[in-house]
Amino acid sequence: FAVQNLTREKQRFMNYLFMKCSGLAQEKTFSNTFGKAALAVFEEFETPDDIANMDIDQLASFIAQKGNNR
Repeated sequence: FAVQNLTREKQRFMNYLFMKCSGLAQEKTFSNTFGKAALAVFEEFETPDDIANMDIDQLASFIAQKGNNR
């Protein structure tokens, strides 16, 4: 029962992610969509434009910090 719930919630998240920013959902930007760094980016930024408008060094630092330097 728990596995079915988890699978359903992951699918719901992927549907939401696709609606929010389809490029990130389709292009496999992160090796693990449910990893710490990916989830931090999805939570922090409202739109793909927010990500694009961020200074590249700040974005890299943000991802490194949230992803434990991986």
